[in-house]
Amino acid sequence: MSLQLRMPYKVVAWKEKRYDKHYNIPSKDCVIVPVKLLADEALCDIRWEDTNGVLNVLHDRMFVAENLIPLNPIVDMKLYELWSHYYNGVSQDQPGSNYEQVPRTSNGN
Repeated sequence: MSLQLRMPYKVVAWKEKRYDKHYNIPSKDCVIVPVKLLADEALCDIRWEDTNGVLNVLHDRMFVAENLIPLNPIVDMKLYELWSHYYNGVSQDQPGSNYEQVPRTSNGN
């Protein structure tokens, strides 16, 4: 499968436990965004909202392309909205540190 840069993906269901353990993330609740393609792998940003409503991000994490599938905006609406906020023109933050918590403002952004 060919991945597109800065487009939203999620981890395929049968690889969730692997990535949960490897990156210490809740992969089923994460949006994965390729930022650099390397043959059949990609460096990706990982974004998710934890149970306390805190937005988290990891930058430059390696994923095998075949372990990612495109987000469906209807089925994965919450993840799609998270991607849209950071990558679809609302905000163009650049990768900095490898891990950061993004504070959420009172208006939900």
